[in-house]
Amino acid sequence: MCRITRALIKFELKKIAQRRIFLILLLVFAAFAAYNFAGVASRYTYDSSLNRLTGIAAIRYDRDTQNQYAGRYGNAEAAEMRERINAAAERARSESSEDMLIYEGRWKYFLQYETVSDGLSRQNAIEDFIIPEIKSNGLINIYAISGARFFQFADNWKPILAAGSPYSEKLLAMYENLELPLAIEYNLGFENLVKSLESALLFPAAAILAIALAPVFSDEYGAGMAPILLATKHGKRRLIKCKIIAAYLFAIGLFLLTALLYAGFYLLAWGASGAGASIQTIETFRFSPYGIAAWQALLSILGMGFLGFMSIASVALLVSAKTKNSYNALIPLAAIVFLPLIDISRVSVAIEKILLLFPINAVAAADMLRFPIFYNIGGMSLDRIVLSAVVSAVAAAALCAMAYRAFRAYQARN
Repeated sequence: MCRITRALIKFELKKIAQRRIFLILLLVFAAFAAYNFAGVASRYTYDSSLNRLTGIAAIRYDRDTQNQYAGRYGNAEAAEMRERINAAAERARSESSEDMLIYEGRWKYFLQYETVSDGLSRQNAIEDFIIPEIKSNGLINIYAISGARFFQFADNWKPILAAGSPYSEKLLAMYENLELPLAIEYNLGFENLVKSLESALLFPAAAILAIALAPVFSDEYGAGMAPILLATKHGKRRLIKCKIIAAYLFAIGLFLLTALLYAGFYLLAWGASGAGASIQTIETFRFSPYGIAAWQALLSILGMGFLGFMSIASVALLVSAKTKNSYNALIPLAAIVFLPLIDISRVSVAIEKILLLFPINAVAAADMLRFPIFYNIGGMSLDRIVLSAVVSAVAAAALCAMAYRAFRAYQARN
């Protein structure tokens, strides 16, 4: 890369980062992160002697106390552990005061079993509830209690979710092939990381990305600089490429800042405990049929989120290249980026499945791991995760090329 190209890219990055709206949004992002992280300071627990612990000390006490029973429990080991859990629960109830804020028995006798108790309950649910329920009634009731995006509109999905349907049979096979017993570890840190990271990437990071990139080309139109820039020696090709490179570098930087900030904070606070846990033991993914560990889920979420971010950057560049000022660009850009988050399965299942492939729904990648959705493409049944990754990558490249051509074509139109 020559000196002129590097200088142009640096100049375009400065233009993006020095806009007042970006600085305001960055403050909003900092406030959002501070709100997420404030929960650590407010955490508390009690040790078995009823000494109150707060903050990091509380987190680490809970983690270390509950991880003494981490592992996999076959039928015999699980039965023995349930007896111990039931005995501890009964003792906790009998020795607790009526003041539920203190609840001495829980801290003294039951806290150490909470993670293994939840893990065994979810393991038991797969064998005794989920698999028999799918065989008898399909997926309708499971979707209704799972929090899946479209569960409230189950009437439209009944043919798809009914017992014996191809979709139900495919998910049944996935559940039956899950590796049991589940790997159980204290995983609250991973659960909080997934929830906070997903919400941060959706709002405000995606909004910052779209708003920051909206002026990349449109500001040149508004300032009357587009015909001048395109008439210069380097304007037609090099300048446009440098603008696009700067936009993608900004998008990559914003994504990495968000991911590293959240991952770093939660790993420092909770440690890596839960990384090896089966995702079904994490509350967010308790109905997931994917046989992966928490660390694999996190990598999937980050990978899909990155592709979604690159696609949003491409959408912003194309809208900017087609719009004469950045304020006018924000309305169509917000519609294209954020409207696909709205569930319209009540209107059309087919349209809803298309909207699920839009960039913002790739950013919300944790939803893909909660329940799979399959697409019949050329006789092949493709998982939404796979298809969304392909669509996001292709869309990012195609929309980038369209933005490049749209800005270059301005000179010909004028």
